[in-house]
Amino acid sequence: MKTKKQFLGYCNDILRGEKFGKIFPEKFLDELDGKKIKINFTKINLELYFKIKNNSILILENIKDSDVEFVARPLDFFMYVVTKGSDKFSNRIKINGDIDTADKINKFLYKSEKFRLVLLNLIGTERTEKLEAIFGKLCTGVDKFF
Repeated sequence: MKTKKQFLGYCNDILRGEKFGKIFPEKFLDELDGKKIKINFTKINLELYFKIKNNSILILENIKDSDVEFVARPLDFFMYVVTKGSDKFSNRIKINGDIDTADKINKFLYKSEKFRLVLLNLIGTERTEKLEAIFGKLCTGVDKFF
């Protein structure tokens, strides 16, 4: 478990960084202070836990209760973000808990440029560009399919 804790520590260092903090709209984190968020990725059995505290986001190993939970398959969740909340994907995401918190987070996710900045800070420019190219092709394929 030491590796998991080291990884969480590394991610939290990035999330607390000055560059990362500039990504969010002014007062965004203040409005969500103390909130606990759970993202449950079905099909791959992965749950991510976040807490917003002191104007920063922390990844936690576990939480007892969350204020809001997003439940979706990973592809549906990421396609929802990339397509700026497209109806094709929004109906595939289940949201449990505090609606006001969920609404504030959704408004942030709708702004894909902000999400792109998050990716840039987390995984770097080259990987983000590759990911965008993959999702661009995937979005085109999904649009043609539907």
